[in-house]
Amino acid sequence: MKSLEEKNSKWHISISSDGKYFLTINHETHEFNIYDKINSDKPINSYNFKEDFKNNQELQSTEYAIPKWMLAISNCIDQKFVFVAISCVTKFDMLTEKSEKIETENLNNLLKEDNLLNSAESFAIGIGDTNKDQEKQGQKNNISKKSGITIIYKVTLNDGKVHRNPIHYNTSGVVTFIHKESTSNKILNCFIFNANGIYKFTCENNSKDDLKHFNYPRRFMIELNTLYKTKPCTSQLINCVFDHYFYTVQYKEGIQVMQLYDLKTMQIQQNFNMHEEYSNIYGKPILAISKNRQMIAFSSGYRKLTLYLIENGLEIASNDFGKNVKIIDCQFENSDSLMIIIKKSQKEYGEMLFWNLYDSSTNRFHYYNKLKIDDKFTLHIARIPDKLVLVRNNGSIL
Repeated sequence: MKSLEEKNSKWHISISSDGKYFLTINHETHEFNIYDKINSDKPINSYNFKEDFKNNQELQSTEYAIPKWMLAISNCIDQKFVFVAISCVTKFDMLTEKSEKIETENLNNLLKEDNLLNSAESFAIGIGDTNKDQEKQGQKNNISKKSGITIIYKVTLNDGKVHRNPIHYNTSGVVTFIHKESTSNKILNCFIFNANGIYKFTCENNSKDDLKHFNYPRRFMIELNTLYKTKPCTSQLINCVFDHYFYTVQYKEGIQVMQLYDLKTMQIQQNFNMHEEYSNIYGKPILAISKNRQMIAFSSGYRKLTLYLIENGLEIASNDFGKNVKIIDCQFENSDSLMIIIKKSQKEYGEMLFWNLYDSSTNRFHYYNKLKIDDKFTLHIARIPDKLVLVRNNGSIL
């Protein structure tokens, strides 16, 4: 019997998009560790970042604090170094304010409202030294007293050196690195997602490009403005980002519709009509993408798991696991021929089962193990296509 109860864990984990490097942080000791192997007792690099966030210690004890730590690690660049992003997320960045006008229809338009663009610029802080004019503007708007902070570190792998003067941004949220398509991984984009929208900048040789701000798709913005005025939208945004994709799910005329966006191009990839009627039972949406980027698996969090082709949006397979069954997580494995599913009914224990995607017989499902599981264990896992890792309470990686 395995236990996945990580509700009170002090550890958080991230994985590089190529699956070669793992990043863990301990939010009590304020230390991050970089590993290149699972189950390794010795990290290839460790660094204490407490001093870098010392200006946020007072903030974390105020009414604006959640606090929640978000982290990301890039692929290795030039076979020499990686970038590490750590964001101390506060409630201010994850609560929405009432907006009378929403201009952006979707990510394709990339319209920047003047006030949003100015806000994004006021968040940006130069490398090492704070920009005084921007700092004054932030204080004037009472932003600096409430917003969290995101710091980007450049770490050399062979000697474990953390470069001086990391990149600072006075905004916080869900962070991820997206590598551009090229023969090398020299240039990559870092994204920060919070209630105010999407922030994007380019990391290159520890320099800072202008911070750009994008609105969410219109329907998604309306959802955030409706549901997250008093409670943080952190979990919602975590669910919407997977690999280099961002997705939204809404009901249109009673039909559930998902839109999948490619963050590399900032363009919509596909629309999926899910043919599911509206339900007043809300779960945590789950998305998985096959390693060959041809299929997605989606569940609203309850009962049903469905597979679609990304190319045309068509449904290719589906299974209903029954009433009151929560779909906790899923993942493609074995060259996309196998689906690992973690589900939980009203019983204390959940179950892990294997779905053989190329077997149409009644034996296509195989139960692997019972799991003593907490619904919030996904706060301490990291996923990429074809790989899922979990950090235990002792900091080891499973």
